[in-house]
Amino acid sequence: MSNELEAAAEATSTLRGNGTRASHLETDGPAESPGPSQAEARQIRKLVASRTSSQPPKGFDDGKSATPESSERATRTKVVYAVGDKVAFRRKQQIKHPDGKVTEELEWIQGKVNKVIGEGKSRRYEVKDPYYTPESNDGPEFYKSSASQMVPIPVEGSTLEDYEIGKRVLALYPDTSQFYRAEVKGTLNGGTQVQLLFEDELEGVLKTVSRRFTLDHKG
Repeated sequence: MSNELEAAAEATSTLRGNGTRASHLETDGPAESPGPSQAEARQIRKLVASRTSSQPPKGFDDGKSATPESSERATRTKVVYAVGDKVAFRRKQQIKHPDGKVTEELEWIQGKVNKVIGEGKSRRYEVKDPYYTPESNDGPEFYKSSASQMVPIPVEGSTLEDYEIGKRVLALYPDTSQFYRAEVKGTLNGGTQVQLLFEDELEGVLKTVSRRFTLDHKG
């Protein structure tokens, strides 16, 4: 990797710690690295490589209503969620660039099912961003979503299988409420934590994430 790319990759890690969604991590274990600034981090990720890319609010992590994780459920489109389920969901976000151009990009963030709308094939969900504040300027508080755009976060205390080394996952970046693609590099503390290499991080710069927030989904 050239010096320019190395500098850009280091900046990506730094920018992930300065975004409006930083320091809002619902976590089961230590997290050692901060979270992203939306537009700047994305611009740097495009330079680095042409690859695709805290405490919770009161009442968010009661551990009672999330549905246990499974690979099958994460990939199927006909999943039925219930009110209160904790999820990672994909939202569209408008990014304003320095030249005034506005683009629309997709990103995964933490959410909680607030309402079930309709039945059968027409079923949709209202998902709440639990970290929304009027001052954040980071999108609305509620989003309309479908099961195909959501991944369940396992209930706290669930028994979860270890991931094999090299598996591609979707994981919560430490100290943020955003999920990014990552590669499993190892496990710690009896499998309760996972060592991950996030996309566009320098090789060897690993982050530790709770197994619960390391989802069996390619993003």
